[in-house]
Amino acid sequence: MNEPSYSDRKRIGGSPQAALSNSFKLDTGAILKEAWEKSQANRWPLLQGALVAFAIAFLVALVIFSFASEGSEETTMLLTLFVLQAIVVPPFIAALNVMGIQRSVGRDIKSSDVFMFWRNPWALLTANIFALIIVGIGQFLASVPILTMIWSLVFQAAFSFVLPLVAFDALGPFRAIHVSALVVFRRLLQFLLIYGVMLGLFLLALIPFGLGLIWIIPMFYTLKGILYREIFGVEADSVVVSESSNHDDSDNFTA
Repeated sequence: MNEPSYSDRKRIGGSPQAALSNSFKLDTGAILKEAWEKSQANRWPLLQGALVAFAIAFLVALVIFSFASEGSEETTMLLTLFVLQAIVVPPFIAALNVMGIQRSVGRDIKSSDVFMFWRNPWALLTANIFALIIVGIGQFLASVPILTMIWSLVFQAAFSFVLPLVAFDALGPFRAIHVSALVVFRRLLQFLLIYGVMLGLFLLALIPFGLGLIWIIPMFYTLKGILYREIFGVEADSVVVSESSNHDDSDNFTA
């Protein structure tokens, strides 16, 4: 028997067509509740993966500071932020997003999955750099601080699915940016509400010496996975799109 085509396979939750036509359903309360319940059932792989990513980013920052000690402090800081945001962090964030997607459909994950995209991260890095450029252009052009902050928050929300679209459904960098922005802008207020709730929880989690992050970090990436499932759908029998996979579903994301 021939393997069913991508469009014939059962998808859990939404679908690319539903995402592009804005016909998917999102229940904010139900999504937040499910994210909490699913993340607490198995929080350690996501938490450990996030801690490993943070530790490596911290070590990279220390190395940059040690080698750039002769330059100005401001230049060193800008260089460090660029290296972390553009090169070091994106493969980890993509992996944590994919781990959250897998958890959203009840699949097992392990903390070492956080390294799944490091062998061939180029598409992720390209998508991330162009997203950063778009955010940076708005920040540069906006002369009023409040406008700069609004631009940054809105476009960070708009590009929140760029890395998982590249990592999980193998979209090209520019297609991922377009699809993510299109989906989010159509329901911008709802996405800002969801991310605003998570931001509030992050801030509350910091109060008791940051101990609350033990629960909130896994919840956040599980939430991202549930959002991805409900918007774009997840193949019932799919595997992770890793650097060694030839799986390409980008043609399914056509209007």
